[in-house]
Amino acid sequence: MKNKQRMVRSAHAWLGLITGIQLLFWCAGGLVFSTHDIEWVRGNHGRDSSPPATLLGKPVYRLTGESGKA
Repeated sequence: MKNKQRMVRSAHAWLGLITGIQLLFWCAGGLVFSTHDIEWVRGNHGRDSSPPATLLGKPVYRLTGESGKA
């Protein structure tokens, strides 16, 4: 009986810790969203506004590294 009670307490403690960490991240995200400009939160400041490239009538993607080389 005592071993089962210890296992339940341990599981309860771990679930509480996991839930608490999740709630902490949720609150931190809400704080960031409420204190920053919505365009920054959405990531529109880094979006490329040029028209998409096409190759044989189909859209293609061009990947570049930090140095700007394709």
